[in-house]
Amino acid sequence: MPDDSERFESALRVGTTVIFSQEEVNPQGERWRTVIRGWRRGDYILLELAPGQKTMPILRQNHKCELRFVSRGSAQGIESMPIDAGAGAYRSYFRVEWPQRVSSVGMRKSARIQTELPCHMEYDDNIEQDGQVLDLSALGCQLQAEEPVTIGHEVKLTFTLPDGTEINQLKAIVRNTSYSRSHAIMGCQFMHEDTAVSHSISLCVATTIDRLRGTPPNRHRIVIVEPQPGEEVESLAETLRQKYYEVLVVADVVDAAFLARISRPAAVLARADMPGLAGPALCRLFRQKTVLKDLPFFTYGTGSAQAEDAGISGHFDKIGNTSAILTALAGCAPPPANPDDDADDSETAHLPVTEDEGDNTVSRHTVKGNAKA
Repeated sequence: MPDDSERFESALRVGTTVIFSQEEVNPQGERWRTVIRGWRRGDYILLELAPGQKTMPILRQNHKCELRFVSRGSAQGIESMPIDAGAGAYRSYFRVEWPQRVSSVGMRKSARIQTELPCHMEYDDNIEQDGQVLDLSALGCQLQAEEPVTIGHEVKLTFTLPDGTEINQLKAIVRNTSYSRSHAIMGCQFMHEDTAVSHSISLCVATTIDRLRGTPPNRHRIVIVEPQPGEEVESLAETLRQKYYEVLVVADVVDAAFLARISRPAAVLARADMPGLAGPALCRLFRQKTVLKDLPFFTYGTGSAQAEDAGISGHFDKIGNTSAILTALAGCAPPPANPDDDADDSETAHLPVTEDEGDNTVSRHTVKGNAKA
């Protein structure tokens, strides 16, 4: 597993545009567009003034500066200090210290969890290698491996989720690749040809986040319990998502009970005639739990007679009765006005820094070498 410094390095790319500012020197808040030209991990980042910027920023040692850039769906914020600047032909170049603090705010709509999951990869006519899943979301993952896979190529992934669910040969497309000192870091988008696999990953991510953060009742999460989710279930789920609800479809009553207990969703919608434990019986179990006794619980399908004395909140003849279901849910869990832009994706990493003792004057010299290509 890479350390924090290696994780940050994987976000750096030569040619990335960076906004540089040094408010202690420029209280008016002036900013400059720069470009990453190279770095040495634990030491410095090399920047060049971007084309079109006519003046260099005033650089002062021992005065904090801030760098902002976007990498792999996250906005990166760096606190650093200038080291020195180039001279002559390299006058537009300057170096800042390797950051002590990095703030990463996700811009993705899908929440992610950090993982250390061993993963087997197959791609390009049966080429195989082992790697790790570094982070995981319902839509994709970040992989670490010794050899990169070409961007745009399909890769089959086999790994085991933290909850023990086995994921076998899940197809994904490599969307981006970067490099740390000893590994390739790849961002992959899942193809999700199997809805059961998609639901398993979504459930794992949601429950992990809720368990770690002690999430209060989620006013916008709807749990659908359906052993065999088909087109009608997927259609309802998509309609709810368009209304900005978060929807989790689970195929097992044990998963449903676990998810309800951990995250306390806004409402549960369960099939009335599920094999093993029918929807009304599941509702009775919920009513016996103090934290779940008031949870809105709806059923659908055959079995309305059983549902009447089970304490359910409402029953629908079929899952395709979208209008009635939306009306019932709006009564107990009004849809949010705006989509959640996934604040769960925020993280802060504390990185080592190399201190540079000296006076307040930035020295100028010719910068060469050590650039990452």
